[in-house]
Amino acid sequence: EDFAMGLGFLETLTTAVDRLAGVHSHMPLFHPCAAATLLYSASELCSLYGHEERAEQYARHYLSMAKLAHGEGSSAVGDAHAFLSALLSKRGCFDEALHQAGRLLDSRQRSAVSGADKSIDDAH
Repeated sequence: EDFAMGLGFLETLTTAVDRLAGVHSHMPLFHPCAAATLLYSASELCSLYGHEERAEQYARHYLSMAKLAHGEGSSAVGDAHAFLSALLSKRGCFDEALHQAGRLLDSRQRSAVSGADKSIDDAH
């Protein structure tokens, strides 16, 4: 019963997320930074409820919105690549997950100011 109620809430939430974050060719109502955070959270909830395809879709939108909000080489975009990589690994899409992990490492290396950086160590 609680799971069914949660699924009902998830449907309501994803309808709002689609509108607020500009999914499915809607014009986003939120600033890109806020939309990225919302998309990340929605992706996580979808994954927890077993809606893996929808979770991946939101994760990809999260990555796009993070790029828009923070710029291609930012650590926030690296975080989005890391999240998408983990989600793809969970789904068994290992080649694409590895590609996303490589993009994470590239992002961390670009954002490193001087040589070794903790975020690069985290990416490894």
